[in-house]
Amino acid sequence: MSNKRRLKDYLILTAIFVYSIVYFLFIVKKIPNYAMTINGLFICVISFVSYLCYGFQKYSINKLRKNVIIETIIAIFLYFTIIYTLGIFTGFLKNAYSLNILSIIKHITIPLITVIALEMFRYMFISSNRDSFKMITLGTIAIMLFDIVLCYNEVGNSLLEMFIYLTVVIIPIIFKNAVLSYVNYQTGYESCLIYTIPLCLYKYFVPVFPDLGNYLTCIVNITLPSMIFIYTARIITEYLAESENNLKVVKRVLIDIPLIFIFTVFVGLISGYFTYHLIGVNTSAIKPKVNRGDAVMIYKDVQFEEINAGDIIAYRSGNDIVIDKIIDRQDTEDGVKIYIRDIVNEEKEDENKELTKEEFIGIYKFRIPKIAFPTIWFKDFIGGDA
Repeated sequence: MSNKRRLKDYLILTAIFVYSIVYFLFIVKKIPNYAMTINGLFICVISFVSYLCYGFQKYSINKLRKNVIIETIIAIFLYFTIIYTLGIFTGFLKNAYSLNILSIIKHITIPLITVIALEMFRYMFISSNRDSFKMITLGTIAIMLFDIVLCYNEVGNSLLEMFIYLTVVIIPIIFKNAVLSYVNYQTGYESCLIYTIPLCLYKYFVPVFPDLGNYLTCIVNITLPSMIFIYTARIITEYLAESENNLKVVKRVLIDIPLIFIFTVFVGLISGYFTYHLIGVNTSAIKPKVNRGDAVMIYKDVQFEEINAGDIIAYRSGNDIVIDKIIDRQDTEDGVKIYIRDIVNEEKEDENKELTKEEFIGIYKFRIPKIAFPTIWFKDFIGGDA
């Protein structure tokens, strides 16, 4: 690579880094109403400059590109199927945007232009630096930073709020752009546009969208690019072995669907939106049957009035989920009273605590020893309810 070409690369990347800093320090604070428009104009200018510097190359591997496009379309379909299925359990939010044609066109114009310009820049930069892993890496980092600019919102000062922003926004952006750069390098820009445009614009079209919360949002936004990467890497390996055809692509994905379904169920169990809830135990009052760090399966579809003395239950105490055995049940004129040991004074067996209906979570079914320790340790570290 000539020194002149290398200079162009660094100037373009420096412009993106400097703009990102200016955005955080000035644009988003002083003129937030124009931030989206300014972002779109900036990336359009960068894409045009890149076109003047690098030109627009075309890849010749048509069969490989076609198969990756098919995989991407299937993955996007599975993504929307999964999130709207999860929405049955988590609930839906009404779209705040007007859904008439003129409003939709108004709302999607700038985001659409921005997404297309960004992927065109990615394609031109990567295709002109195919012989330099370092420049491709730097270009991907610059795009990640710009993507964070596009998704930026105010973050609180607490460790928990910063952790949530990191997991819900930053980490999915890193995963997404790493995969898009890989796919772009291997097959071109078409699959990247098929990936980014629906995910960026669907919120302007649909009347409702799933209220997944922070946990599920993080999981699904990391899972989708991971699926794309796995499928693309598999296609490339088989293409190089000259053993792939379009029919096998579809059959292979259909075989993977049960695995995706199992993963979705597992995520649902952890998230607590299903009848059964897999919980990491931070505090147990029935050692050694259940110990700190175990994962226990809790059945939630049981009424507070149905539990009896001797039942092992899960209940919430502050930010902790506690596993304990019911000491006593009393049926009074005012209703059922359930008593458990006071874990603060557990050495005094005569001091029990009345359990409220709001604290009760469900009945214990079984445990998986020790596997929840990483979650418990991290929860203790950030000082919040992870």
